[in-house]
Order: sequence, then structure tokens, then C-alpha cells
Amino acid sequence: MDIDKEQNNRWFRLSCFESKTAALILRGVYALVILLTLAIGLATVRNTDDPLLTKAGLITALVGFSIIAIQVMLGSRLKLLDRAFGLDKVVIFHRKMGVVAAVLLLSHPLLLAAGKKSFKLFSFDTSWQVTLGKGALLLLVAGVLLALYYSRFRLDYNAWRLIHKVMIVAVVLAFAHSILLGDPFKIGWVKVWWWALLVFACAAFFWQNFVVIPFGRKKYIVKAVTKETHDTFTLRFESAGNPGASVFKYKPGQFMFLELQHRGRMSEEHPFTISSSPTAQGHITATIKKSGNYTNLIDQTQISDIAFLQAPFGRFSWAFSNPSSFLFIAGGVGITPIHSMITALCNIGDKRNAVLIYANKTEQDIIFRTQLDNLPANFKVVYVISELGQNWQGFGGHINAEIIKNSAGELLDFADIYLCGPSMMMQSVVNILESLGVDKRKIHYERFTI
Repeated sequence: MDIDKEQNNRWFRLSCFESKTAALILRGVYALVILLTLAIGLATVRNTDDPLLTKAGLITALVGFSIIAIQVMLGSRLKLLDRAFGLDKVVIFHRKMGVVAAVLLLSHPLLLAAGKKSFKLFSFDTSWQVTLGKGALLLLVAGVLLALYYSRFRLDYNAWRLIHKVMIVAVVLAFAHSILLGDPFKIGWVKVWWWALLVFACAAFFWQNFVVIPFGRKKYIVKAVTKETHDTFTLRFESAGNPGASVFKYKPGQFMFLELQHRGRMSEEHPFTISSSPTAQGHITATIKKSGNYTNLIDQTQISDIAFLQAPFGRFSWAFSNPSSFLFIAGGVGITPIHSMITALCNIGDKRNAVLIYANKTEQDIIFRTQLDNLPANFKVVYVISELGQNWQGFGGHINAEIIKNSAGELLDFADIYLCGPSMMMQSVVNILESLGVDKRKIHYERFTI
């Protein structure tokens, strides 16, 4: 049975309520933890005889540690965070706050040394308690640098994940360093707060790695492998325990974490968009392009292979904004979430006007070509090809202001825009849209690389 328009409206009302309420509460809690830690630091050093720089060094350590304790929670794929902000925005915020924590904790020994006018802390002749702190700081800085510059270090997604898991060691070492060495942490209420931060971080780490990963994923079986283009394949999944049964609930455009079992061997886990629509019954699909170590083997997936899915995630969906009309812009395999959204609109009989601008390298790279060429009359599809063939009659080159205006000029003032593709392409299109006067709040996209 297809999802009707009232279901669409229920999606929107519930999604907005959940996200706005949760976002407000979570922002308040985050700010409260940081401010409370800062207040504890100020109260602790207020009556000491230490130099001002030494006091500042203690406060930076307190606030820096509270941030890295929360960082563990931000990296735990909590559904509450995803509903409120979208996992891509959580990852971006997580990355930025990691830098803030590293700067604060790097300032800690520098300020202490400046306050005491002695740089003995940086020598090799220090107590083992101080060495614990050095170890924590080195781990944290190395982790932040590798996370920020993963592409330059040619790290894949799972190496990035492993680096983040190791960060719990930095949290424990920093805690031990503080408790064993710092006099302020022997004060009852300060000690309680410090232990609370450690327990919070360890609980978040335990939840993700020992509860969610073993028990939070669902087992599916590959029922079909469809070749969409020369290098792109759609995998169809059904419940392993009850074939044909309903799959998990999701909104069009959301994504999942997928781990495949090829011929008895488990693959790495990676995030992929759900390319099917929630209107589908008893199955979901992922459309994957061969690229990189993991996806190069995607064409070797066989029917009856086992898959483990954790889903859904993301807020890249018209279900979160309920627009009056649509402008979809896709590049390459970035069509997958848009395919899910378009399919859902067609299946509920939605008559709102929509334009799709879809860019590819060649005409043979166009994914879902047959379906896109047969959309209802309220849909307009525009293809853009960068390497033109002899018989190509459409737009050539790359998406630019003229192509957008010619294809969707009448919608630019009031349509919501959904953009997905390579990072450089998305940034270019965002700049073009802003130059055309499009309201930033109307432009929706996700940057979930890593």
C-alpha cells in the first residue's frame, strides 16, 4: 500500500517537532556542561596563591577535558543527535570541537610553565603522573591531526573510525593524570564532577562499541544485484529472518551504515544512502558505485550474501521541510538520495512542481535513466554531460548559473533545493545559488564524507 499525502504531512509534523525540541534541549545541555566546568574551575582557583597564568592553565585543562569527554558521545551515532541535527552536522561540529579541546589542552602545560617560570614539564625528567598527561596530550593531538587531514594521509573510513576509538585512551590517561597529580581534584565536589565526566565518556564508548554494534544492527539478505551502469550496482536487501517482512522505518533521502558478508568474510562498514523509497514494501536498496578499496568489490556481491545494517540516519529529506516545490541537483552517484525522494513523491501521487538537474561525466554514467525519463508531467529532468558524445543534444560542461536559470528559473524564488554530489561540485553549486539570490535556508545538502 502506498504512503498517502497525509502520511507525508505526518512525517513533516513529527520530524519538525522532534528535531526542534531535541536540538534546543541538547544545545542547552552542552552549553551547561561547559559553563559548569568553567564555573568549577574559577571557584577552585579563586582562593589559591598561584600566579594568574597557572590558574589559567588549570582552567584550560578543566574545560578541555570536559569537551573531549563529550566528544566521545558526539562520535557514538546517537539517534537523538541525528534526529536533532543530522549526523553530518554532528560530525562537522565534533571535528571543530576536537580542535578547540586540543588547543585548550595544549595551552595547559604552556600556561603552567609560564606561570611557574620553569619549563621542566617539557623535559624527560618528570614524574610518571606527568608522563600520563603527556601521553594523553600526544594521543589527542595526533588523533585531531589525522582526523582533520585524513585525505592527505590517505586514510580510509575504517582507519578514521579506529583513530576515534583510540581517543578513549586519551580520556582515561588525562583523567588519571588529573586525579593523581592535581590538588584541586581532591576537593569533594570537584572530584565528583571529574568522575562524572569520565563515567559519561566511558558509558558513551561502551554503548556504541558493545551494545549498538553487536545488537543495534539488523541482519538482511541480498535478494538482487542490478547493474545500473558500467560501474554502478543496486543491491536489494530483505529481512534475513522473515523475507518479505516490513523493513525499518525511514524517510526518503536518509542513509544507513552497511557491512556486507562476502563468501563468509565480513567487509568493512561504510555509510550509503538508501536509494529506495519508504513506499517500497518488504525491501530496501543501496545503489553503489565502484570506487575505492571497499566499493571496488561491490560487483562481486552475490544473491544470498548477508548484510548488517544500522539505520536510518540523516536529515537530507523533504520530509523535514515540506516545501511548496522542489529543485533537485545531483552529480554522479549523488542521485541516490534524490532518487529515493523522487520515487516517494511519485508513489504518493504528489503534484508539486519539481525540476531535476543531473550532471555526469558521460551519457553512459546516468543512473536510473529509464525511470528519470518517464517521470510524471510535474517533473522536469535536465541532464548535464561534461564529456560530450557526438549525438548529445543537451547541456554540456558543468552546472553553472545559466543552466540553473534556464532549467529552473521560475522555481528559484520559492523552491526548496536538494543538492548531492562530489564535494567540489556541491560547493560550486552552493556558491552559484547564493549568487542568484537563493535563500541559504532553502538549500539542503549533507557533507558526510568522514
